[in-house]
Amino acid sequence: MGSVNWTDELDAIVKEGYRVGRPDIAIAEHVALSMGSRCTRQHVNARASVLRLRGRKKKSPFDELAPRFQRKVVTVKAGDRLVVFNDCQVPFHDYATLRAIENFMIDFEPTAIINAGDFLDFYHLSDFDKNPDRVKGSGLQDELDIGRTLLQRWGDQNPKARKILIQGNHEDRLRRFIWRHPGVAGLRDLDLARLLRVEDEWEVLPYKSLVQYGSLLIEHGDLVRQHSAYTAKAMFEKRGQSGIVGHTHRFGVYSRTDASNDYIYVENGCTCRLDPEYAPYPNWQQSFTYAVAHGPKSLQVIPVPITNKGFRAEGRWYARGGR
Repeated sequence: MGSVNWTDELDAIVKEGYRVGRPDIAIAEHVALSMGSRCTRQHVNARASVLRLRGRKKKSPFDELAPRFQRKVVTVKAGDRLVVFNDCQVPFHDYATLRAIENFMIDFEPTAIINAGDFLDFYHLSDFDKNPDRVKGSGLQDELDIGRTLLQRWGDQNPKARKILIQGNHEDRLRRFIWRHPGVAGLRDLDLARLLRVEDEWEVLPYKSLVQYGSLLIEHGDLVRQHSAYTAKAMFEKRGQSGIVGHTHRFGVYSRTDASNDYIYVENGCTCRLDPEYAPYPNWQQSFTYAVAHGPKSLQVIPVPITNKGFRAEGRWYARGGR
């Protein structure tokens, strides 16, 4: 089998490979490329024994699965400012509406921006019938490129804000595609944050993850009721606290007061176009929500409906597509 002239550099490759759980064959390939000659998995296995790297428990693949859902807690203090919008469904986003929200954020200077899901549409991965005119060209890559441009743009405009993207059921189309084609699952760059190249600036959370922002629970959601605000009511009954939910593309607010507290649940509309080819004259409304913190659990929550002209917030008018 020959021998390997092990050096500190090659030992470091083996140690790092074992630290992150790479298979011996992958480590061997890395070693071979570094030293310019052949290295086998048997070489790596033997060297690992010398380096005492073999004491670890061999895990079942099921032991190594990361949790699919996350609950992210954001610490809030007085003066913090939040903006939440969702259901852009790039490339079917409404650029004029997003431009107005951009202009508001520039003036408002949020300390946190949360996109609550369905930022991307992943039209090409949908199980539904597809319009052939929409699947011409590079398609999926175009969608990712547009999404990356928007996220990077919002990052540049709001460099001090914490930025979180919660995946929705449309982003989950990628996960379902991978699960149906498990042979591609080992490709590291199939992670959505890496596909969008925003992993250094945006926290990208899996579908059905929750963000607890002070007294507000923010999520994409998976409930749909027939009328505006009915889903907000259902979500309050499900969660038992104030919150913001996307998914339905409808705008509505549900409020409740009891002996201990006042609650608000916002059904946060959408920021996509309102003329989908599959649903003429849909009962959808564009909106977003912002909030100002008076303390860790004290938030003034302001839902903002958006008309075909624009919206008013913080005493200013923001025209769709303005500036």
